[in-house]
Amino acid sequence: MDWQKEIERFGHLNIDDIGMFAPPREMEQAVSTYNKAVDLLGLDSFDIALIALKRLANTYPLFAHAAFLLGCCQMQVGQYAEAAEHLEHARLLDMSEEEHDKVVRCLSEARKQLQIIEQQRLQDQKNRRSDKNSRKNKSAKKNINKNSSDDDLEQIISEDEMSASVISSIPGTGAQILQPTGRRQRVRMASEKEKQDVMRRADFPEQEETHIVFEISLFERLRRFIPIFVIVLGIGLLVWGGFMIAGLIGREEQSPDMNSRLEWLEGRLGDLANDNDEVLALLQEYNEYINPVDDSGHTSEPTEPSTKPTVSETTTTTTTTALETTTESTIAPEDLERQRLLTAYETYTEAFEIQSQDIFQAADLLKPLSDEISDIPDARMVELQDEPSGDIIAIVSSQLKEDIDSLYSSVATTAADSLRLSGRKLFSAGDYEASLADYLQAYDYDPDNYNGHVAYYCGRCYQELEKYDEAKPYFEYVVENFPNGELAGYAANRLSSMGF
Repeated sequence: MDWQKEIERFGHLNIDDIGMFAPPREMEQAVSTYNKAVDLLGLDSFDIALIALKRLANTYPLFAHAAFLLGCCQMQVGQYAEAAEHLEHARLLDMSEEEHDKVVRCLSEARKQLQIIEQQRLQDQKNRRSDKNSRKNKSAKKNINKNSSDDDLEQIISEDEMSASVISSIPGTGAQILQPTGRRQRVRMASEKEKQDVMRRADFPEQEETHIVFEISLFERLRRFIPIFVIVLGIGLLVWGGFMIAGLIGREEQSPDMNSRLEWLEGRLGDLANDNDEVLALLQEYNEYINPVDDSGHTSEPTEPSTKPTVSETTTTTTTTALETTTESTIAPEDLERQRLLTAYETYTEAFEIQSQDIFQAADLLKPLSDEISDIPDARMVELQDEPSGDIIAIVSSQLKEDIDSLYSSVATTAADSLRLSGRKLFSAGDYEASLADYLQAYDYDPDNYNGHVAYYCGRCYQELEKYDEAKPYFEYVVENFPNGELAGYAANRLSSMGF
């Protein structure tokens, strides 16, 4: 694999195109450093880029692209073990499917290189063992020849001594006599090691030393240990105190600017939450820290109770009701109820049939039905003949009410979800008027949609349009109905920033 070409395929990253791996401000710095490293690789500053990528991978373990590029660079310079480790780490992180396939392919190539190196290492060890055995065999043969020569020499010396005679003189005469030698003995020659030992002692005479060992009592050990312990403890306390003082000073210096920093962070996180629902869950602990929840489940900031806000005049009006009541006094109440029940059933059937083509029209048809037949007794029944089959259908008031509520719940949720997604795109693009229209219509269908998300962004749109009085009831609705949710703290902060 041509790793240089693989490295050249890496381009600049955009913070909006990657997942959350660090706080927003640190993410911007990390992505900027990554892009600089990519530029350095293109300018043949490979060593500087490698250092920057190693720092990014160590500082931000969840930065998948940094680990991927670092692994490719290490394969280029032959650091196969480190490359395989970083590529394996990148494979486990959040990346697109295409990028994940590239990581898997590069990781497979890195593992092949490691296998080749391991096989070569084993072969080298085998060759070294073979060479070592060969040298041992040669040394053994040499020692055998040397020992044979020493034995021959000793045998010659022994024979000379045995054949020789010792010459001595007779006392007082000076005459020499020849005496036989003693018993023949075999003379052992000094080994090479003994010769070297004698020469060493002659060159470096050893001096005898006397070592005296004193037994140290327990009291003496404690007397020596306690001062050392006190010194180490004192140094540790000084270092800890220094860190604490530095932290307090840093907090005092940052405290005057805390409100502005909090406002920036809240706004930035609110924008990120439009496209990434995981951001809200990630920052839930931060929200609970600045707005703790009391025992009753409400935030510590007081908010005035409010009822469900009335949809403003910009809300898309729903279609007129499909039911028309008659005022003719000649119709009996039971017959009038059956007529209304029959009309409601026809409207329900129409909404059921068109929900797949026009979900919004189906929601508009179903929305007023429950209220219009709520006063009809549950036991009221009307029979209807099915035209295709000719069968008689019994329509019971209680069952029809349940069917209408069930279908409207499904249709309204789907319609509200569709409007919420389109409103979010418009909000991100800065078109707050159009976004508000979608969010208000979604709120009309399902006020609690997405755990208060729709109500919260109705307030956000009004706030961006500087219509603070209109925004207030929507933020209050989120705080009151979702006190333990992620958005409750944000809504409370918005109310506080608007002076409520």
